[in-house]
Amino acid sequence: MAVSWVNDGDFGNLALVDVIFEVRAMLKDFKNLSVCFVSRDANVMADGLAKSGSVLDGENVVWSVF
Repeated sequence: MAVSWVNDGDFGNLALVDVIFEVRAMLKDFKNLSVCFVSRDANVMADGLAKSGSVLDGENVVWSVF
């Protein structure tokens, strides 16, 4: 739903209208970026990082991928 709010212009959640406008402004500034849906199954690494970050309480974490 969030992808369609950003891309299609319909607002399903007025509480997030400021965030949606901010994302749209960033997309105008960065022409090579786009917003699309990717399922968790297809994006395991990002899902794992998001889960790890969601349990942090103001802590800084650095990952090295090299």
